[in-house]
Amino acid sequence: MVDNSIPIQLCVQGGAAKIALLIGVMEAVEHLQAEGVIRVTRVAGTSAGAIAGAFLAAKVPMDTVRQRLGSASLEEIVPERWAITRLALMARGKPVWRENLLRQLLAEILRESAVLKDGAKKLDTFADIEAHCGVNVCVIASSLTDSAAVVFKDTAPIVNSILSSAALPFFFRAQSSAESTIVDGGLCENLPADQLTDDPRDGPIVAISFRRTAGTPPESVQEYSLAVISASVDHSVDRAQQQLAARAALSGLPHSAYLLEPKVDSFDFKKAVKDGLGKLYEEFRDDAIEWLRKFAADRRNQIDRDAEAEQHKKRDAHTAEYYRREMPKNLAKLYAAQHEPIAVRWSYGRLEVTVSSGEDRVDRLNHRAEFYTLDQPKWCHRLPLVISPNGYRRFAPNWEVFGPDEKAIPFYHMVMDEDGKEETLEWLICFGNALPPNTGPYRLVLVEDVPCFMDPTRRGEKDDLFISFNKRSLPIDKIEVIAYLPESLGHRNLSPMNGAEKFEPLKPFELTNRPMYYRGFGLRGFNVDADRWGMYLEPRLSKLARSERERS
Repeated sequence: MVDNSIPIQLCVQGGAAKIALLIGVMEAVEHLQAEGVIRVTRVAGTSAGAIAGAFLAAKVPMDTVRQRLGSASLEEIVPERWAITRLALMARGKPVWRENLLRQLLAEILRESAVLKDGAKKLDTFADIEAHCGVNVCVIASSLTDSAAVVFKDTAPIVNSILSSAALPFFFRAQSSAESTIVDGGLCENLPADQLTDDPRDGPIVAISFRRTAGTPPESVQEYSLAVISASVDHSVDRAQQQLAARAALSGLPHSAYLLEPKVDSFDFKKAVKDGLGKLYEEFRDDAIEWLRKFAADRRNQIDRDAEAEQHKKRDAHTAEYYRREMPKNLAKLYAAQHEPIAVRWSYGRLEVTVSSGEDRVDRLNHRAEFYTLDQPKWCHRLPLVISPNGYRRFAPNWEVFGPDEKAIPFYHMVMDEDGKEETLEWLICFGNALPPNTGPYRLVLVEDVPCFMDPTRRGEKDDLFISFNKRSLPIDKIEVIAYLPESLGHRNLSPMNGAEKFEPLKPFELTNRPMYYRGFGLRGFNVDADRWGMYLEPRLSKLARSERERS
């Protein structure tokens, strides 16, 4: 069966007696989980929020929690004491309230879990909750030893952990307590959203928190002590809410805070039982159901929009892949069928390469070629992509085309793939208007920086430099190839490629573009009857190196 519920993470703030209101919100979550609207994946809570969140995760029915808390003897757990009695207990390092009775109550409520009723053998640790209920739970306490948060999770015992998270200093725990240094987590993180994730699989974070209200000056020692604690707690909540908003913006998940009106004071346990578990309970539950249902609907719409956008992205990627792979092949077929037979007469070609000596290894190409049309108009022409040994290729050609009147000829270009090999990709240059038959010369000019173009030369190895001529009909009158090398690379011996009727080295005064501290090497070929022609460059060995090579 497909689970269409919206995953969410719950972060539940502490609040002492406000646990009555939190239980109402937890019943709303329980209700919507039963409907399949939402699904809680992770819970992080502090103090009263740790208790409420852990019981929800452990599948303790919230109505049962409400009844058990409502019927508990508050006078035994949080007894009212005279001020002199409270002061005397604090002075002796003893807690004002009775932790052992609260521990007993929490253990009894946990035993009402549905998983135990269904036959689970034990539900003692948070790992048991995850194993039986599929919810990851962690609760926060504070350490007085190192002034840091203590995170209880995994194999930590449930009852001990949530009791420590709610152990208000002086009231539930004091210096003489067995675990006196582990106290209420609200002192460090009263809204522990940091313990939850930004993983979409876990869902967005819903932080159950309380609105801030204006306080009143404390009028007793107890009120003063509680005000000191509340100041720290409220500051941590404000910080957590700000961080949650920032995380939502970064992650794209709609992390949100659901703010409750604090209609019960944190330490008014009588009102919490009378109203919070009574007439206010249904109000908070029903409001939470409405808010969470809308939150889930909005999240569903976001998921659907993201899924639709992803589908569009995949379709666009498929289309782009088609154009990247198939269109160049189809262009090659079109060119072969309609334009391949139309040749031109190349009259001249010149290629100058200035070899970089720097670490960037970017070589400057300066290329020029001239041609004439024959007895048919010329609509397009193919040119090789500039590809270097490291696989660099330029997909925005830096070509220019000039007519016999030296005016630029407009053209557009596309990539053409004749044989399915990337190293032989070509440009299809389509002129804005056909070049008339028997006209010329037309001049092609390219100035380009290409990484690693002459790397073998830089490494002191044999290299080559040549010009290719497509659609050649007759021998080329003249071709010149030139390499400018830094003096640090030494001398080179030059030898011509086959195809020229005759050749000659270029004179030093003809190597006009030679930079300072560079040497120029070049050959000129005449009446070249080949589709490509150029020269080989080989390091000139010293006499010692030549003799060693001959001996080897």
